[in-house]
Amino acid sequence: SYVGTPRYMSPEQIRDPQCVRGASDVFALGCVLHECLCGAPAFDAGEVFAVLAQILFAQPPRASHVRPALPAELDRLLDSLLARRPERRPEAGAVLNAKLRAALENSKLAHLEAPCVAAGRAAANELTADSGVWTSGDARVAS
Repeated sequence: SYVGTPRYMSPEQIRDPQCVRGASDVFALGCVLHECLCGAPAFDAGEVFAVLAQILFAQPPRASHVRPALPAELDRLLDSLLARRPERRPEAGAVLNAKLRAALENSKLAHLEAPCVAAGRAAANELTADSGVWTSGDARVAS
């Protein structure tokens, strides 16, 4: 049986529900960040199995195509977070904290009038705070 919300499940989680690791959390973070920045889920369809098929086989729309004001730096970050192969995603920890913080701080997002962007920035600030949620070597995001 599956555990999780289909729109945020990693490809490896879909293939083997017992295979949920830190890389799955990184993928889910990419899905949430995409949704915050674009105002729509990265993977969306009317039926659950269509959503799962999209995650396995389709590329989500690039954030800068949905919101042209978004910089390429955020596209690159989302590409790495949403990589199909877990070993291609950044490892959860201090390096990912730094990448996420830099992408959001270096991006001039203030001119975008979107509550989801503000929510994304707030979530990233919480995740990247010195709260120990994303500590080096930690395999999970938070409970």
